[in-house]
Amino acid sequence: MKATELRAALGSLVEEHGFRKVSRLLRELEAEDGRPQATRRRTAGERIALAAGASRRTRRPDSAGPRRPPSAADAVGRLELTPVRARLLARVARAFDERAFLPTLGEVRRFAETYGMEAPRAHSRAAAIPGVFRFLATMDPPELERILDDGLFAGPTRLGPIADAIRRRARQLRETGPPRP
Repeated sequence: MKATELRAALGSLVEEHGFRKVSRLLRELEAEDGRPQATRRRTAGERIALAAGASRRTRRPDSAGPRRPPSAADAVGRLELTPVRARLLARVARAFDERAFLPTLGEVRRFAETYGMEAPRAHSRAAAIPGVFRFLATMDPPELERILDDGLFAGPTRLGPIADAIRRRARQLRETGPPRP
């Protein structure tokens, strides 16, 4: 096949399936020494899966390696944001990944309830990342800054804000006296 024909064929594939998908599949082919899956030697696990009726599309290729958990930074990177929002959400993502913001699934659910967001159906904190960050992208920047600066939704890992609130309330009670029934 001539280079111009190959370019045209690849162009039509990119048009139909998208650049990322075609590029990913080309990298997979390269990792398999350029041989199509049908002609390359299968591992024992692949042969068992094929015999059991598993489709090729549902299995990950051998070259994919171990799956790493999704990160909040990855979720923010996939969103289309203004530069200001991108910087702010990157800060929120760092706090999320360090468990300084929404450290537990319970905190994620409390956050959703507080802001009237649809409660995540996720069974793990990591699985709730896409929905939470899509919602955070719609929030006003000052509100996001307040959440981070005040340590809201920091859960039990940060007790400083709770201690400060108790001190403020105690000072207020000393100045005004105890409430009367």
